[in-house]
Amino acid sequence: DATIFENPNQPFTQPVDGWGRFVIPTTLNGDYWDNTPVGGIQILAGRSNPAAIQFTAQVAGVYAVDARFWDAHPSSAPSDPLYEVYKVDVNGNAVLVSNDNEAITDDNTGAVKERATVHQIVLAAGEKLVFAVHKGDAGGVGEDEVAANIHISLLATEVVNDGVTYYYNMTTGRYLSLSSSSANWNDAKTAAAGYTINGQTGYLATPTDSTSLQIVRALMQNANVTGTWAGGYQVTTIAEPNSGWLWMDGPNAFKPFSGQWAANEPNNAGEENALGFNAPSADINGFNNIGYNDFNEASEFRYFVEVGDGPQITPVELTSSLSVDSGSAMVFVDPQTVYSVKTGHYYRIPTSSADFEYAQTLTEAATYNDGSSVATGYLARIDDAEELDLINRLMAANNTDGVWVGLQGEAGNNGALNWKWVDSSGAISHFDGSKYYQEVVVENALKEAGWVIRSYDDFEH
Repeated sequence: DATIFENPNQPFTQPVDGWGRFVIPTTLNGDYWDNTPVGGIQILAGRSNPAAIQFTAQVAGVYAVDARFWDAHPSSAPSDPLYEVYKVDVNGNAVLVSNDNEAITDDNTGAVKERATVHQIVLAAGEKLVFAVHKGDAGGVGEDEVAANIHISLLATEVVNDGVTYYYNMTTGRYLSLSSSSANWNDAKTAAAGYTINGQTGYLATPTDSTSLQIVRALMQNANVTGTWAGGYQVTTIAEPNSGWLWMDGPNAFKPFSGQWAANEPNNAGEENALGFNAPSADINGFNNIGYNDFNEASEFRYFVEVGDGPQITPVELTSSLSVDSGSAMVFVDPQTVYSVKTGHYYRIPTSSADFEYAQTLTEAATYNDGSSVATGYLARIDDAEELDLINRLMAANNTDGVWVGLQGEAGNNGALNWKWVDSSGAISHFDGSKYYQEVVVENALKEAGWVIRSYDDFEH
C-alpha cells in the first residue's frame, strides 16, 4: 500500500537524534492513510530533527510552486507542526522564503489545508527549495502525521543575450525581461524597442496569460521592486478611470486592454494614464497579488520588455539541459489493451481466465494490428520496474488481482529454481541470453511488488 523511507538507526521517535519518516502511498484503492491520497506524501517530523523534501532546479529560470500541507491523522490532535520553505544556493546558504502559510479549502474534498506563501520564485541552476516540516512541541510524534502535495513546474527559462537577461515563457514562447534601469513611461517605451533577440524586436510588455503574470511576480519579488511599466496607455478619459485603455505596442498594438487589474485599480489617483504592474506591499503577500495598475506617466520605474510577435523556437539553454523520459506512461487502445511509450509494446489482459499452459497457447495465437504491422503475442516478459508498474496499473484498471507472465522456474542440480522467460515449447524466447542473470533481479522485483509463485496446473489468471 505504501513505500516508507526512514533512517533505521535514527527513527522519528528517537528523542535525541530522531529524523523524519516519509510515507508515499502506492495503493490504487483509495487513501493509504487518513487524507493522504496517491500522489501525496505523508510526513512525520522527527522528535528532534525536521523532515525535509528537497527540489533542485535543473535549469535557471522562474518556477511555479504549489506546496500544501494538512493533518493526516485527524482522529488525534497534532502538536502544531511548522511548515517552512527555504531557498538554498549552490554554496549551501539558506534563506527562508515562506513560513507564514495561507489557510485554504481544498476544492475537491473541502479539507482545510495550509499553502506555502511562496507561489513563484527565481532559481539559478543547482539552487534548491527545501520544504521542511518540524513538530511543534516535544510531545508524542506518533500523532503528528502531516500530508503534503508539492507541485513545482518550470514557467520560464533564463536566457542571456548581449548582456541582457531574458526569460523564455514556456506557455507563450515569448521572452520577458525586466530592465536594470528606470525611466518614465515614454522613455521606457522607446528603450524597449532597442531590445532584440533572435532577430525579433522588443516592446513594452503586454502579457495577459497567467504564466506571464507569475513570471512578472517572481521577477519583481526577486528585484524587490513594487512598481514597473507595461505597454498600455489611456488614450481617452471620457469616463474615468476605466475608459480608453489600449495596448500601445507589439502584436496587440491599439487593441483594448485585456489584462488583470490589481485590487481597487485603476483609480486615477492624480492624472494616472500609463499602465504598469504594482505590488500592494513589499512582502511576499504583496508580490503574490501583483496586477495591472494605472500610474502617472512621468513616474520613473523599471520596465518589462517582451520580445516576439508569436512563439519563438525553444532556446538551447533549455533543450541542452533537459532530457525527456516517457517513464511508464501508457495509452489505452481499449479497456483491455494499452500501448507503452517507453517499451513500444502493446499489452492486453483478456477478459477470460486460463491456467499457465493454456495462457501460453492463447497468447502465442493472438495477433495485434496497429495499422502498420501485425505482431504475434506472447506471455509478458518484464525488463524493469517501470514495465512492472505498467502491468500493475493495467491490472488495477481491469479490477483483476492477478495475471500470468512468461517467467518459469526449473529445478537445478542443487534443488534451487532457475528462472527464465519461456514460450509454450519451454525454450527461451524473445530473450537475450547474455542478460540471463538480470532476470533474477526481475524475479525479486516481482516478489517485492506483491507477486507470488503459483503452480501452473492448478491456478487460473
